Amino acid sequence: MEPSVPRRTPLFAIDPVAELRGLTTLTDPDDDVAAVIDLPVIGARGDGKSQFIIHAIRALHA
Repeated sequence: MEPSVPRRTPLFAIDPVAELRGLTTLTDPDDDVAAVIDLPVIGARGDGKSQFIIHAIRALHA
């Protein structure tokens, strides 16, 4: 059996807002993907970004 690999197309060819770098990495799932969450988390070092992501993942599993 072949592993299922989500095919995701980019949402942006170039960054539409210069101040928000990284938007070109956002992608849109195709019909085979049930759900994908792309969430930009902006903040300085030590602001708790990783803890926020961990709590969000735990909340999604609940």
